[in-house]
Amino acid sequence: MNEIIRSCIDREKCDGCSECVPVCPVEAIVIIDNKAYVNNTCIGCGACASVCPQECIEIKLADGDLEWT
Repeated sequence: MNEIIRSCIDREKCDGCSECVPVCPVEAIVIIDNKAYVNNTCIGCGACASVCPQECIEIKLADGDLEWT
């Protein structure tokens, strides 16, 4: 299995403000139904977490090939 560092979003806290979308250098975040989702192009840089006013984004180590979180 591959180890992947990426952004993980707590959608219970996410209000869909989209502050995270423009700061992502690889365009890995989209808003769907007023919630942020991260795709597998995330590089785990933390730019999104640093601007999230709801503090609902964490950078985590995950095992396997994840698609959308």
